[in-house]
Parts: sequence; C-alpha cells; structure tokens
Amino acid sequence: MLVEPLIGRHNDAAGFPVDTLHRLPGDAPEQDSVLAPGELIVAVRLPASARAFAAHSRYLKVRERNSYAFAIVSAAAGLVIANGSIKEARLALGGVAPKPWRARAAEAQLVGSVAGPGAFGRAAQVALAEAKPSGDNTFKIELAQRLIVRALTAAAAGTPDRIPALPASPFSTPAGALHV
Repeated sequence: MLVEPLIGRHNDAAGFPVDTLHRLPGDAPEQDSVLAPGELIVAVRLPASARAFAAHSRYLKVRERNSYAFAIVSAAAGLVIANGSIKEARLALGGVAPKPWRARAAEAQLVGSVAGPGAFGRAAQVALAEAKPSGDNTFKIELAQRLIVRALTAAAAGTPDRIPALPASPFSTPAGALHV
C-alpha cells in the first residue's frame, strides 16, 4: 500500500495497520498473514492525507506470462509534486521479499528532489541497497530497480483517467478494450 491504511476485521472495528497484515515465515511458514481462519478483510480505510497522492500514482508488475496474475516483481509509487519538486513520496515493492514492503529510505531520498530520471534512479538504488538474493533470484534486484524507475516515471507523468485492460483480463475481450 502506498499509505498506512487500516484493514478492518469482522471482529475488530478498529482494524490494524496494513504493515502488520503479512507475516514473515518464522516459526509458522504456513501462515502468510495475521488473519485467523474464517476472517475476511471487509474494508480498507485510508487517511484523508492519501488523497494528495491521487494525481501522481502508479502500480506496475512484471509477470512471467500474461496468463499468470502473480507478479515476479511489482512496484507501487505515489508522489506529491509541486513546482516540479517532490514534496512526499510513497514506494512499495512486492515479489522481492517474503512479504510486500515499503521502501522508506527511497521515499526519504526522493523528498526535495526534482521529479526526473536522476532522482528516480538514485531512489531505486537506495530501495535495494541492502537486498540479499537467495538461490537463483539475483535477477530480481535489477528487475526491481528498473521497475521502480518505470513506476516513478509513470507516477510523475500523472495518474491516467483510464487504465488499459491487461491482455488476459476478462475486460479485454475486444482488442484494446479499456476498464476503469
């Protein structure tokens, strides 16, 4: 998530911070979230301050094939831009760690920078500076850095009114179909 929303539980109206939803494998690797059996996410509440990111946000994912929904790497970027300068930034990554995570050091790096390739490249380097690959996934570090730059560039260009449907989406039956 690009902001710090609360996720409501059916038995807890107050909810809990989204950062606590996903668990690290630890001593119970079969439990990937804090949800108990039978619990559902019924609402996501965003703070009013999240509206500031609406004009400049984007989510991108790289998939092995169009028929697979699971992302090898994903990046979500949100920016608050005034006079060409980044006032606030949110950057989250998926598929590169045991759970999705915000790249807070990269967010801090972006604040005060001119929105452009140089700042975005530096943020991508900072976001993955401490990445430690395991097994055969070393390629994900460079892939994630490139995707961060693309997501930040797309976010800086502005959030589109309409997003093209993915080729394998049920919304894409006619060629070039769009969905909101």
